[in-house]
Amino acid sequence: THTRLGLIYGESDMGQLFVYDRLLPEPEICNFKKEIALIWKQVSHGECIKIYGMRNFGKTSIIKNVIAPRWEKSHSQKRVVFYADLYSVETSDDLSSELTRAFNEALSTKKNLLSKATDWLGALKKIRPTWQPTSDGLGEFSFRTDKNEAVVDYTVVLQNIKALSESGQFEFLVIFDEFQEIGKIPKAQARLRGVLQEMPNQTPIVILGSKHHLLRKIFEDPRAPFHSWGSTIELNYIPYEEYRFYLNERLQKVGKSIDEEPSRHLQDKLGRIPEAINRIADFIGSDEATQKEITPQLIDQKLSEYLELSQSNYSVLFSNFSQNERIILQTIARNNGVEKILNKKFLAEVMISKSGVENLIKRLLDESALYRIMDDSQTYRYVIADPIFGLYLRKYKNLK
Repeated sequence: THTRLGLIYGESDMGQLFVYDRLLPEPEICNFKKEIALIWKQVSHGECIKIYGMRNFGKTSIIKNVIAPRWEKSHSQKRVVFYADLYSVETSDDLSSELTRAFNEALSTKKNLLSKATDWLGALKKIRPTWQPTSDGLGEFSFRTDKNEAVVDYTVVLQNIKALSESGQFEFLVIFDEFQEIGKIPKAQARLRGVLQEMPNQTPIVILGSKHHLLRKIFEDPRAPFHSWGSTIELNYIPYEEYRFYLNERLQKVGKSIDEEPSRHLQDKLGRIPEAINRIADFIGSDEATQKEITPQLIDQKLSEYLELSQSNYSVLFSNFSQNERIILQTIARNNGVEKILNKKFLAEVMISKSGVENLIKRLLDESALYRIMDDSQTYRYVIADPIFGLYLRKYKNLK
């Protein structure tokens, strides 16, 4: 279900001035200082926390490149970071496979503990360690079930994290990225909640999520297993001036600058999404032919150039949506976001039944093609998740 949105950019790229298409090193993370301090405080105390924020807002960068290294470094001999990315899981087998991979990878980094395996082997339950020789001579370490199966049930993986923690040999930081995807797996929420609540009190558990409509079902429904689980930290829009300072820090390396009005124009054009802003700011700043002072007019010109260069890629992305999905996306893009998708005006524009629109919107939200956001006026709006794709739709696929 995620392949359509993965087509667009191809190989990872990093500009000379701004980082995008990859995790941000700590110095490249704009703002979020208060949020990072709060996350670190709660992780240090072994708490359970969930971090919300749209995709490409920097959640994973903060956790993997700031919090996890800091946590591990403070007691490196015993501390292990367990990171599982659930973005592509759709079945229980997928979930087990990802948690098995994460467990193998986490412990493989701890050569000092592996050399002392006799001290903690007795703590393992329903699994056994294996070692395979490799061409580099280092070998490959992994765990298998007691029936010699390569994939371990996800609850067994977590039970062994609990057992190893209680052995005193290990201290785990447990991280689940894109956690909302477990909502599509039958019984996964109840099974995960059951084993997570048995973790030692000193084991911090961090959940990251980007699809608010799915996260609400998991954490806010009184009937759901994870109802009221953990404390919540939300990554909201970065203040305009903070981002302008961040932009100028990098643009000044090539003798360019951006003032308040054009900076706000750039940020608004790109939905205030950090990844998109960095991508276009790098495209502008790296062009030696552009003027030193960046203006709104220059921004619009360079956006048009970028869309022209990327048109074929976005056309491929657009072609992977159904006809009715395209109509929904085009209409939302043309209106620069829509508040009410079931009123007469919107239904007349798309000429799709109310039930059809409801189903299409749900599907597009689930696939992260759309976001439902709250703007500065505290009003919810449906917007195109990738703001550059939204600009492409407005320029090349306008229905009127």
